[in-house]
Amino acid sequence: MIARRIWKDRKALSTVVATLIILVSSVVSAAAVAVYSTSLTQSRSETESLNVRLVHIWVNSTVINTPNPAVAAFVVSNTGGLQTALSSIVIRGKAVPIGDIYFWKPTVTVNSLSYSQTALNANATAITISVEGAGRTFTQATGAVGLNPGDVVVLYIDGTKTNISKSDPGTSANISLLTPNAITIAASTVASV
Repeated sequence: MIARRIWKDRKALSTVVATLIILVSSVVSAAAVAVYSTSLTQSRSETESLNVRLVHIWVNSTVINTPNPAVAAFVVSNTGGLQTALSSIVIRGKAVPIGDIYFWKPTVTVNSLSYSQTALNANATAITISVEGAGRTFTQATGAVGLNPGDVVVLYIDGTKTNISKSDPGTSANISLLTPNAITIAASTVASV
C-alpha cells in the first residue's frame, strides 16, 4: 500500500514540456557549433602567411673592388588573409639596409630568376632587371614593402653589406623575412657566377 502511494504521488513532465526542452537544447547546441566553426574559419583566413620561393644567392668571385659581391633574389607571396609588410630582411644574421632592397610586383607568373650584379650597383631609385625574358623596373625600397592578401613581389638584394663572401659558394645561407607579426625563414645554397 505504501508503494502504491509513492507511485501515485509522483508527477511527470508533460510531453509538451519535454519536447520544448529537447528543442531548446538542440538549438543551443547548434548555435555553439556554428560559433565555434565560424571562429575557426575566420582565424585561419585572418592570419599572416608568406610563401617564399625561387630563393637564390649568387657571389661573383671575379669582382675585385668589392669584398662581398653578393646578390640575393627571391619571390614572396602573401598567402594569408591579412595585409602585411616586409619590414626587414636578414641574410645570414645580418640585416640588409633598406636601400639595398629592390622590388617589383609582377603581373605575370615568375618561374625563374637570374643573376644581375651590374644593375644593383647603379645605386638608383629604380633599376631594370630582366625577368621572364623582359626588362622589369624594380623600385628601391625606402621603407617596409607592403603586401596585400594575394600579392606577389620579386625582390633583388644588393648583398655587398651582408655576411656572404667570395669563399661561400656551396654553403647554405638563411634569409629571414621580418613582418610586424611573424618571421619567415628561407634557405639557399650560395652559388658562384
